[in-house]
Amino acid sequence: MIKFGTYTLYKGYFLRLVKKEDVFTLIFDGTECPFTNFIKYAENVYVLNLKKEEVLNALFIRTKCIYKGYEFDLTALNDNKYGIVTESKEAYERLNIEYRKMAIY
Repeated sequence: MIKFGTYTLYKGYFLRLVKKEDVFTLIFDGTECPFTNFIKYAENVYVLNLKKEEVLNALFIRTKCIYKGYEFDLTALNDNKYGIVTESKEAYERLNIEYRKMAIY
């Protein structure tokens, strides 16, 4: 699974963690949510809001890939497309990648 962003360990699962002001939102992506206290947000997406003091751990996960000899951060855009991004100007120039916020391949 491709992961990129802030996550927390919650009852044995690494879940995405989004902060908005003083509220943290845990996001479970999947067809069957194992938690009864999560609310269905959209198809296969369940959420739970927590107070800051309820979040005991958080980490930032970056999935890396090597594309044509250069290292990129990798993120899933949808089921069959991925985004790659790098700060390497050389990679953009040598691979003839259009410079924008994210290149899609």
